[in-house]
Amino acid sequence: MLFYLVAVPLALLLVASFSPSGLPLDPGWGLVHFADVYGDPGFYQLVGNTIVFALGCTLGALTLGGTLAWLVERTDLPFKGTARVAIALPMVLPPFLLAMGWALLASPRNGSLNELFKIALGLDQGPLNIYSLGGMVFVETLALVPSVYLILSSAFRNMDPALEEAAMTSGARWPQMIRRIFLPMLSPALLAAAAYLLIVGFLVFDVPGTLGLPVGIFVVSSRIVYLATDQSGGTAAYGQIAAIGVTFLVLLLGLAWSYRRLTAQASRFVTITGKGFRPRELRLGSLKPLALGLVALYFLLAVVAPLGLLIWTSLTPYLAPVSWDMLPKLTLDHHVALLGDRRLGAASWTSIWVSGLSATIVTSLSLLIAWAVLRGKGRGRNLIDSLSFMPLAIPGTMIGMALIYVYLTLSFIPVYGTAWI
Repeated sequence: MLFYLVAVPLALLLVASFSPSGLPLDPGWGLVHFADVYGDPGFYQLVGNTIVFALGCTLGALTLGGTLAWLVERTDLPFKGTARVAIALPMVLPPFLLAMGWALLASPRNGSLNELFKIALGLDQGPLNIYSLGGMVFVETLALVPSVYLILSSAFRNMDPALEEAAMTSGARWPQMIRRIFLPMLSPALLAAAAYLLIVGFLVFDVPGTLGLPVGIFVVSSRIVYLATDQSGGTAAYGQIAAIGVTFLVLLLGLAWSYRRLTAQASRFVTITGKGFRPRELRLGSLKPLALGLVALYFLLAVVAPLGLLIWTSLTPYLAPVSWDMLPKLTLDHHVALLGDRRLGAASWTSIWVSGLSATIVTSLSLLIAWAVLRGKGRGRNLIDSLSFMPLAIPGTMIGMALIYVYLTLSFIPVYGTAWI
């Protein structure tokens, strides 16, 4: 089952990249698709955009998420329970909704923030443009902060304060203690988080598809979708899609291997202690309002502002920025129309059964794989472990294309063009 779900689609993707027609079972071999891809100057712009996007959101999320995790777990920040909920809550907001909310906030034409700046500063044009590579990095950073927080908060929480106290007793100052004790103990979680974020930065489509695709700013995931849906050449460019996918797959598998090694070796950095402990909390003193303000600012940017604009837009009769003049015109017409749409029930039911069945299958298969890898004695355990980890390094858009190849090839299985795919 695992071989069929992972290895077969990737094998057909590889074969398709060398097929002149871009379809895996058609005769002939060649490098024409790689020549087309590598000979296009836009490909190197694509590589640059993807790297900048992945690195940008990785550094941003590590900085902000790490700071928030440190404030909550290692300082005397007040209202810690509320802060934990506020930082983790954006995980329940789909990234494409976050991107849509920020598109309404910072659109260069009629974004609410730009309208506010124009009124307040007397500008002819708003200074913000969310439809840019920087805007994509900003929104994706907001979406990834909860993941970083969850990864690093446990590392901060499990640090034995005895080492820090011994260093301070020996006369070490804070910079020395951070460099010699704090960072070495935190490095496995920090490096694992960085590797994970880089992988996600290369894979995600939600934010690049919402903010970059409409203005022609591509990363690898959005470029694959564009080539798959662009019919200007008569048919989709399956060969170029496969060539791009194979090219980036090598890099992503390397990152996934690094992440796997880092997480597997984390136990080497566990500190052994004879009794329970509580991490030593740093007193913030007069900086408490500033620390609370940082938590509140993140919650405002990641939840309140984008979600508020989405709700506002759903109540306006036409697209309009937030203003007092629009208050009398607010209406529930869009909600009534949505609830009266017969397609809503079918779409909701499809979403429920697809997500429920997928979660059940994935959980069951993961349990079997974990048992086979950890408890089994066969020689194929490492192969099973590697195959199960491989999808982490494959963009969802690429997996979708690989599955299309599978069920176009295995046409006797009636899955292509249905929700079952």
